[in-house]
Amino acid sequence: MFRSAIGKTRLLSDRQMLRGDVWRMVRRRAADAEIETSIGCHTFRATGITDYLTNGGRIDVAQRMAGHSNAKTTGYTIGVMTISAWAKLSGSAFKSIH
Repeated sequence: MFRSAIGKTRLLSDRQMLRGDVWRMVRRRAADAEIETSIGCHTFRATGITDYLTNGGRIDVAQRMAGHSNAKTTGYTIGVMTISAWAKLSGSAFKSIH
């Protein structure tokens, strides 16, 4: 998907980046930014979808963005299955359970 660099020349090769190289690059950038939380490529995906949902995005669109076959998976995976998301998912008002 992304082309690899040729050493530290700032030039791109014709080869794609390997998964491990991407992971190491993300970890280096996180360390440079003094981010102590463990992050990886999935963090960016989850953050993007979380931001989309918390800013009023629709769960069915988020599901397609994530490539999930079930919208519940999107909510569970991203960890933002809020009352409004459940209401959108179920198509009806969410009832509180006391």
